[in-house]
Amino acid sequence: MTYLFDTNETTLSKVKNFSLYPIKPGQYFICADTGDIYYDTQDGVRKHLTDIIDLETEEERLAILAPIDKVYFVKSTRHFYRFILDEWVDLSANPSSIGNSTVVSKNEPVGQNTNDEWLEIISIE
Repeated sequence: MTYLFDTNETTLSKVKNFSLYPIKPGQYFICADTGDIYYDTQDGVRKHLTDIIDLETEEERLAILAPIDKVYFVKSTRHFYRFILDEWVDLSANPSSIGNSTVVSKNEPVGQNTNDEWLEIISIE
């Protein structure tokens, strides 16, 4: 299963208007008016994501000593992350490419990982 991560900022009323924003697997919506986050799944459903940890900055994310397996959203960069197998995985990197995810190790520079098994791990159901 391959996902295209594409982040969009809009309003809640527009997210609920499927003629305006048809479902496209891998598409994220950040509702500027409510703060809600939605995700379009491979099976044609727009899911409201509610179990997300909001952070203000990347520095705040990197300062977490014991990250848990949740979705993190950094407001200053508008990026989604998961901490998987001792690595920060940027779910919103490379929005125009399929089969790529950016892996960010704790306190290390960004690197590319094109291994499809990462995509299986980071897929949100």
